[in-house]
Amino acid sequence: MDNALRLTTDLPDTKSVTSGSALSLTVVAAGGTTPYSYVWKKGGSAVSGQTTATFNKSNTAAGDAGDYVCEVTDASTPAGKVTSSTCTVTVA
Repeated sequence: MDNALRLTTDLPDTKSVTSGSALSLTVVAAGGTTPYSYVWKKGGSAVSGQTTATFNKSNTAAGDAGDYVCEVTDASTPAGKVTSSTCTVTVA
């Protein structure tokens, strides 16, 4: 059985939210060696404070629109790493 790090739940291609509402994105990792480390990125830059399997932003604004990905790293040596699909978030 292949126990490589993988995502069993990936990000949707797009997500639309209303300005002022909550934004939530979730990935589910499996395989590899736990614990997992999560880095959420918007436009290629890490988003401060977002280090769990779920990205939460309680009060979205127009500036939150963009392309999001999540990089998941496991605890093996060398570490396994998998990157989610890109989710394009629009705020209306």
